[in-house]
Parts: sequence; structure tokens; C-alpha cells
Amino acid sequence: MQQAKGHRRLFQNPLWGVCKREVRIIEHVAHERIPILNTGGSCKTPSVRAWHGHLARVSRAGRPCHGGFSLVEILIAVTLLLVIVMMISMVFQQASGAWASGSSQAKSESAIRATLGSVERDLLNAVDARDYSSPAANPSASGTPNLSFIAFQHLYNHQSPRLSGRHPCLITYSFADGLLERSMRPMNANGTWGTSNILASINSGMPLTGLTFTSVPRPSDPGGLPLRVDIRAEAPRVSKLFTISGRSFGKNKTDDSGDGDDIVVGGKL
Repeated sequence: MQQAKGHRRLFQNPLWGVCKREVRIIEHVAHERIPILNTGGSCKTPSVRAWHGHLARVSRAGRPCHGGFSLVEILIAVTLLLVIVMMISMVFQQASGAWASGSSQAKSESAIRATLGSVERDLLNAVDARDYSSPAANPSASGTPNLSFIAFQHLYNHQSPRLSGRHPCLITYSFADGLLERSMRPMNANGTWGTSNILASINSGMPLTGLTFTSVPRPSDPGGLPLRVDIRAEAPRVSKLFTISGRSFGKNKTDDSGDGDDIVVGGKL
């Protein structure tokens, strides 16, 4: 009964391993008729060689695995990971560059539109300066960064609201250091020009690289209002690009530009 019991314990728990006592029991009863559980309870007479083969398989299955990755496998995995990371970084870099270029262009165009829109609104209200004894105030710029003219503007008088309304004002645009400034001087009751009460920068968000005004006079009346005023504005297009690179100094561990054993990924540092 002890022999049969030991034999059954071996087959019921094959991963526990086999002790020396159980091996001796199995070798002793190898030629006796012992029920084997994995054959549905039928009686067979196993040989000693079959028992040794089964014990070897059980021992291999129950032995813990101490295997791991080799150095070559680790290097291959690291290389593949590096390639994937660099590909993702290059895609991100290209997307960032495209976004920066488009954003810079939109800001430049917005600054130019704001500049042209402000000057256009004032020129639409321009009047002949000769009617106010200021003939020199008519637009007569010729490729200069300054422009002066008289236009009607709505002014509000806090002390006397009844005096509020449209009044002739001397408007001056001056361009310097990338900024276009607008000043407005209302006309006094004695016909002189007052102090500037409005001074504003039109393109404070995006400096311009150049701005010029050119007046085209009327052939029939050169001293009056011009036929048109040409405005030329230039804005920079600035984009920021970021590069991501990786470099291995090689066997000599030196950062040499002409070193043959250096490995550069994604550009030069």
C-alpha cells in the first residue's frame, strides 16, 4: 500500500519533483501490476526504462527556469526602440515646424491688414486742407514713412456734450522701429491745431520690417487731395524649429566631427 500510495502521489502532483525514496519505490515495483491514473485506471506493467524517462520529464518540468535575454537581443531591442523614438520625434518636429510657419504667416498678415485698415478708414474721411488754411497738410508723401492729412473725426466733449460731433482733425501716421503710430490733433476755435489727444500703436502685436506711403496727385489739381495713396508694408515671417538628435561617441569616447566610429541619429548636435 505504501508503494502504490507513493506511486499515485507522483502522478497526481508531477510538478513537485521526485525524492530519492519515491524513486526506489518505483524501481522496486517496476515489474508489478500497479494502476496508472492517466490511462483511465487500467492495469499495466511499466518498465524501469519508461519510469526513468517519465521521472526525467517530471524533473525538467518542475525545475525553475533561470534563462534570460542575451546581450545581442538587448542591443537589437534598444536599436529598434531608438529608431521608433527618432521617427516619432521627426514627425513631431515636422508638424511643429509647419504649425510655426503657418502661425507666423497668419500673424504677419493680420498686422498688415490692421495697418492698412486703419489708414484706409482715415483716408476715406479726408478733406481738402486748403479749406482750413493748411494746404501743406494734404497728403503729399513720396515713398516716405510719414503721412499727414486732415479728416473729420467724431469727438466727445465731456464738459459740453452739445459740442460733441465731427470735427476736423490733423491725423499723422509715423513709422519707426517697426511700429506705426497714429496721432490726432483737433482744430481749435481760432483755427490752430491743438495737442495730440490720441497716440496709439497700430501694429504693437507684430512689428513690421518696412512701411512707406506714396501719394499720386490729380493731374487737374495737383495741390488738392491726391488721386490715391499707395501703401507698401512688409512683415517678417519667423518660425522656430527644434531639432532632436542622438549621438554615440564610439569606441574612443571623443566628440570629433570627423570621427568615423561616431553614430549620429536625427541630425548633428
